[in-house]
Amino acid sequence: FYPYNSNTTIHAQAKGGYHFVEWEDGSTDADRVVTIPLGGATYTATFAIDVYTITAEPSDPLAGIVTGGGNYDFGTVVTLTATANPGYEFKGWSDTYNKTSRNVTLSVDGLSYVALFEPLDYEIKTAVNVTKMGTVSGASIYPYRQEVELVAAPKNGYHFAHWEDGSTDANRTISVPLGGATYT
Repeated sequence: FYPYNSNTTIHAQAKGGYHFVEWEDGSTDADRVVTIPLGGATYTATFAIDVYTITAEPSDPLAGIVTGGGNYDFGTVVTLTATANPGYEFKGWSDTYNKTSRNVTLSVDGLSYVALFEPLDYEIKTAVNVTKMGTVSGASIYPYRQEVELVAAPKNGYHFAHWEDGSTDANRTISVPLGGATYT
């Protein structure tokens, strides 16, 4: 109880996950000095739930898709899902969690998760139409989309004409395709 016409400070303190909005008379000062009117008064504070941001993204945008990131109310359980694109596999999250789908309860603003993807390995095979005329190098197993140099080397007395796909570059760089390939 306070005496009539005295001044006192009132304070609105939000709990974790909430913030002060205003007093019912429109004042937006969480701490304010009020003068006690005749008969007393009631001051009602309005609070609102905090909106938190959670970021979820792939380690490589070409490797996969991550859903679930965005802005949500404090305490919301958010489902993050990582899906590998063809030619890639999911390896885990940046915090070592290893399932593609996960639930995160928002109790802190600014959470960030990265889904880690790695390319699958595919075989690049090489061949020559007539082995006595030359050799081809570059055959091996490589990660998807890696740049690989293939070299067609004619033997003495022969010249390189073209690859089976029509390319006339004896030394060529290819990007490992989905599923691998054979270059003749």
